[in-house]
Amino acid sequence: MADVASITEGVADAASITDDAAAAAKKAEANRKKREKSKAKKQAAKAEADKVLCFDMKDSAAEFLLDPPSRLDVWFAAYAAAFADEHDWMEKRKQKTSSQLSLAAAQLMPLVFHDEKGSGLHRVSYFAHYNNAAADVVAYATVDEDPDPAKVCHLRMLLVAPEAQRQGIGLSLLKHVVGGERFARRDIGLKYAKCHDYHKLYAAAGFKRIGDDDLYIYMAIRRGKPS
Repeated sequence: MADVASITEGVADAASITDDAAAAAKKAEANRKKREKSKAKKQAAKAEADKVLCFDMKDSAAEFLLDPPSRLDVWFAAYAAAFADEHDWMEKRKQKTSSQLSLAAAQLMPLVFHDEKGSGLHRVSYFAHYNNAAADVVAYATVDEDPDPAKVCHLRMLLVAPEAQRQGIGLSLLKHVVGGERFARRDIGLKYAKCHDYHKLYAAAGFKRIGDDDLYIYMAIRRGKPS
């Protein structure tokens, strides 16, 4: 009887080994498919990033965003999606955000792209799109330009459409802004809410961290006195 029991146990062990091998093979196949899917996704993203990016600089964004009219709605949807988490984070800390104003796209646009009344600063807007196709806008940036060349300008907003993120577009736009003729010799500062981790992105464009408080991280490009 002991021999029979031993044989039975051996059969059970063999069955267990077979099941483990099958489970391992199934897991390996799932991992292979996952890697292939990830590789295909990265290749697709690279193909998008390899498209030629073109940039428009506008002293007034209204004309650009309203032609065609559908572009304003696309921008507004991207803006709402991009800043939803930040607005929620800020509002939990008793801070005011644009979402609390409940403004429509046409009402919010001037607050984002136009000069802030009483600031004395001029807001310059940048738009990035593919292959000179003006209707295919994928990113936006605004800079508050101080008329005094000895004073700091401020990067106010950087927005990349959700479907165009993680492709290097935001960094390309940043480099275009800070390295372009208009701001290449200016000190430029920015801040971003602590709910984000944007240090690597801004550092790649030349910004260095200069401080922080309870809400924000502060970074800047310092170029010294204008010549």
